[in-house]
Amino acid sequence: MTRTAQQRNRRERLADASIGITPPTPGLTRAGVVLYASPRPGERVGPVLRGLRAYAEAREWAVVDVLVDRVPLSTPTTERPLWPRVADLIAARQAQGVVTDVPETEITSDCLGHWHAFIARVNHLRH
Repeated sequence: MTRTAQQRNRRERLADASIGITPPTPGLTRAGVVLYASPRPGERVGPVLRGLRAYAEAREWAVVDVLVDRVPLSTPTTERPLWPRVADLIAARQAQGVVTDVPETEITSDCLGHWHAFIARVNHLRH
């Protein structure tokens, strides 16, 4: 069965609503983002991911992937096992940015600069 554009849009909005995603402002395309967390040893990742997701959804960004790299914060970007997935999503233009709890000194926006992607840091998630 071939669906019209209106039917496809309606189904997409229904799917988003079923998982709690707020519909975007009409006429605007939502930016895709990757949620990227790097929990400290013994830290529960659930609250951090909920905070990152809430931050992204408050800005009407679409979460395209959720990645949790369990490496020390001092690990360079080039040595983080899941960072290549972030780079792949951005290079393929499936995501335009990263929402993370990792401090600025650990992941610099230089690594995303040539793709014109952004990094949004949510630092208040850790007490």
